[in-house]
Amino acid sequence: MSHTAPPTESPLYPIREVSRLTGVNSVTLRAWERRYGLIEPRRTPKGHRLYAREDIERVERILQWLNRGVPVSQVKDLLTQPEPAETAPPAAGDWTSQRRQMLGAVDALDMDHLDGLYQQSLALYPVGTCISELWQPVVQELEERWEGQLGAALQRRSLESFLRTRIGIRLFHANRTARGATLLLDTLPDDDGSLWTLMLALAASERGYRIALMDAPLPFTDLPL
Repeated sequence: MSHTAPPTESPLYPIREVSRLTGVNSVTLRAWERRYGLIEPRRTPKGHRLYAREDIERVERILQWLNRGVPVSQVKDLLTQPEPAETAPPAAGDWTSQRRQMLGAVDALDMDHLDGLYQQSLALYPVGTCISELWQPVVQELEERWEGQLGAALQRRSLESFLRTRIGIRLFHANRTARGATLLLDTLPDDDGSLWTLMLALAASERGYRIALMDAPLPFTDLPL
């Protein structure tokens, strides 16, 4: 349960500032609060969230666990530990389930289900964690399956089209406020690596770069040098 902000001399931060400081977007911060009770921000009389320095430190510790592959649903009980231990993290059953569901959606060409999984992952986890724990393992397994598999081209192009649309929307909005350098991302002719290019684009955008993502390979002579 969130607390009303009491008079205090300690600085309190709005959610947009916490997002800037930690790299965790505001949608994810709210999901961690509502679904899992991982953080309990104070509230202004008008209901706006305010975070103390200890809340920000807690978010950073949550990220440490997530970056070790611990599902968000298992993090709360681990926050009583002073820091992530060097022992193996709890079994990542949540990740296994999400990967299995995503693979099944691609196999069935069920883009509606895939969209739900995509949106859920971005709501609960930072982009880097989504890539390393979910999308990268899924793409790796799919590429192994697709070697010589009947119907592989349809699955690949469907997934590429899906991710290009979803990630493209995200890049469009991020580019409007990004202050970093512009990165031009393209694939080589006859290269089937566009799925990896899309993930690279998303990761770079999250780090503040403006992304120019090409729809088709450019001739080398047309590339700006």
